[in-house]
Amino acid sequence: MDGMKKTVRFILIAVFAIVCCGFSLSDFDLSQLAAYEKPYGGQSFTACKISGENYGINKTYEDYTLIDYEGSAQYQYIKAHMTVDPKTGLLYDEDGFIGVALGYNFGNIGSRYYMILDTGNIIPVIKIDAKASKDASDGCKGNNEDLQDVIEFVIDTEKAKKFFGSSNGYASNGNFNNYKYFRGNIKAIEKVPGYSVTSKYDGWVTEGNRTYYYLNQKRITGWFKDSNKWYYFDKEGIMQKGWLKNNGKWYYLNTDGTMAVGWKKVSNVWYYLNGSGAMETGWIKQGNTWYFLKSSGAMATGWLLRGSTWYYLDSSGAMVTGTQTIQNKTYLFNDSGAMHTGWLQTDGTWYYYNSSGAMATGWQAVGNTWYYFDTDGTMAVGWKKVSNVWYYLNGSGAMATGWIKQGNTWYFLKSSGAMATGWQAVGNTWYYFDTDGRMLTGWQKVGKQWYYMNPSGSMATGWKKINGTWYYLNPSGSMKTGWLKKGDTWYYLKGSGAMATGWQQVGNHTYYFNDSGAMVTGVWQIGEHYYYFNSSGEMTTGWQKIRNHNGDTKWYYMNEKGEMQAGWIEVDGKSYYLNPDGSWNEEGNPEE
Repeated sequence: MDGMKKTVRFILIAVFAIVCCGFSLSDFDLSQLAAYEKPYGGQSFTACKISGENYGINKTYEDYTLIDYEGSAQYQYIKAHMTVDPKTGLLYDEDGFIGVALGYNFGNIGSRYYMILDTGNIIPVIKIDAKASKDASDGCKGNNEDLQDVIEFVIDTEKAKKFFGSSNGYASNGNFNNYKYFRGNIKAIEKVPGYSVTSKYDGWVTEGNRTYYYLNQKRITGWFKDSNKWYYFDKEGIMQKGWLKNNGKWYYLNTDGTMAVGWKKVSNVWYYLNGSGAMETGWIKQGNTWYFLKSSGAMATGWLLRGSTWYYLDSSGAMVTGTQTIQNKTYLFNDSGAMHTGWLQTDGTWYYYNSSGAMATGWQAVGNTWYYFDTDGTMAVGWKKVSNVWYYLNGSGAMATGWIKQGNTWYFLKSSGAMATGWQAVGNTWYYFDTDGRMLTGWQKVGKQWYYMNPSGSMATGWKKINGTWYYLNPSGSMKTGWLKKGDTWYYLKGSGAMATGWQQVGNHTYYFNDSGAMVTGVWQIGEHYYYFNSSGEMTTGWQKIRNHNGDTKWYYMNEKGEMQAGWIEVDGKSYYLNPDGSWNEEGNPEE
């Protein structure tokens, strides 16, 4: 019965077309365009902006064999309704409307129009393909030239070449403008009202670069599930791709329109879409692994600051825990992923992580205290040699300064913590430390000089009695030898540094030093004899003119030992009498 109705309808249409107007379907002949009358009423239709008084002259083409997607409305419509004219290569429908591709402003597949030329000719067309947006930037015309190619004839190229003639290039370059029935500008467009067959199809429909889904002859809008996959169609029914914001949530639709779930890499950035397709932000846990999605949804990698806490996400986005080496530095992250800072004791060993989280190695100041950490981060205690310098770290690891005692030995650590060796001034006092840093006491030879270090370690200066013997240490601390004048008094320090007392031969002269070490001058009784020492302290011999205690100046004679003589003496063959006090009573000079 339905087949009979369709047959009757086609017969009526054909009879109407033959008798009344339009093309004769028995012989598709373009010459009929010369006397073409509109078989259906037309309504004025504005497709796009008009330049001047027309829509443009260009009319291009596309090959119908390129429309090969069987699920598309174009393919289905051509298969069901269009015939390829073996003579011209044009496609026409049952009413003689010529198949063309039009922009999206021209509605659905199957929409019919009259293209009215300024020559008076009318081209009846039906939309059997949708021009790509790049070829119809305003939904109507092309964008290569102003108002170019509003229509593209859908043709069999090889047949069209033969009819239109390849020599003039009508078909080969798509220019139909010089064909006598197609020549002229499109002056006006009229739409055949109420005619669109797209709604006859359910399911997926593609027009140009737009995809729709029809259900019960209506376009789907919003979310739609097909074959357990979700799609989203905007208010025009166009299937969406890429990022979509819906009800305050972001979704990602793959190139085939399917809603993405799980991990998705977009423009080299990873995102996570939950089971409902919504883009996640913040922390998410996958298995035993935590990930962080930024507010943009992008998966974080590298360092991440949340509040006042740092985390680290590896190149896969996984949050790390435990000890990690990052750019040659060691960090520690607890079970929650939070980066550790400050002190940490593990198996009795202390470690320190500075404010950047990096495990300290080498010298590290914590507050006002310095610590030293080995290359594995362990805090050093006790003696530590760093860059050929010794330091001492006490039991808490703090670098010691000042005096420390190890056993019975004293050491001194400078303000830098470096162990002192050699001479070291502490306050106003000098000390001497050997190459092992031990403070020395007693006699010490440094270079070519001797020094005496007190039991406290302080360097001695001035007079110093050591083991019953007096020594003199210069202000520099070096032991004095030879002559020493203190005030008006002369002293003599032997080669050993010991202060001389008693008789002392110095060079070619004999001197006498009293018990205090002072060099004597004048007449001195030493033992049973008197001696005379000149103003230089030298012991004299022979005749000496001496002022006695009464203020008188008299002659005295000292033998070769320096002993003052008394009584009769013989000198150079002459006899002299000397008083009991040793003085000679005669006048004159006994040496004359």
